[in-house]
Amino acid sequence: MIKIAVLDDDQNELSSVLKLLEEFQREHTDYSVAVMSFTEPFALLEYTHDHGGFDVYLLDIIMRNLTGIECAQKLRERGDSGEIIFLTVSHEYGIDAFGVNAVGYLLKPIQASALSERLISVFGRINYSQPPLLVKLSDGGVHALHIEKILYIESFGKKQSVYLSDGQILQTQMSLMEWRKRLEAYPSFYSPHRSYVVNFEHVTGIDAYGLSVGGCKIPVSRTVLKTVQNRFFEYLLDKQK
Repeated sequence: MIKIAVLDDDQNELSSVLKLLEEFQREHTDYSVAVMSFTEPFALLEYTHDHGGFDVYLLDIIMRNLTGIECAQKLRERGDSGEIIFLTVSHEYGIDAFGVNAVGYLLKPIQASALSERLISVFGRINYSQPPLLVKLSDGGVHALHIEKILYIESFGKKQSVYLSDGQILQTQMSLMEWRKRLEAYPSFYSPHRSYVVNFEHVTGIDAYGLSVGGCKIPVSRTVLKTVQNRFFEYLLDKQK
């Protein structure tokens, strides 16, 4: 899965880019894409510091607190090698874009064809088989975890158990809240209950008693059952677009 971050402090401009990315995903179903949006440069920098970087960054240049160029410089200083595409209203920043090893820039208003062409070019440079997450285990060890193997994560007391499709059960040091933050960029993961995070990719059914995952039933309270059902069906519909 290719992870894309979009940064623009103008909500209208941001919404416009997000709509174009939705159109791109509908028209190019051969690419698996997860998109996160940010309106503050420091929020993006904080997120990447805590959870790791993105494969592609779409960065507005002119912003109030920190320019997109400055944000890109800070990412590069950390060793982030993600592909950077600047969004700008002027050609004058072209030289600065190359200074942070950006792949280029797109002029606003962004045209769907220009964005699509640039993304396809960038994706061709990315090995988008998802690298494993390095997870600290309760016994002090480290496990290279491929997220697509996660069935669900259960929190019971101080114990966090990760159930995998190959039958393994990992006991990890991360709290469930930390797991939620780590996985929020991936649309298949959802928390239907305060003690669980579920991978919709492995859900085989949902009824009045909960979600069926890997031969187990994940409880869902009656008060949120309709919300969980709608979220699951939305995920299935999005996959078919």
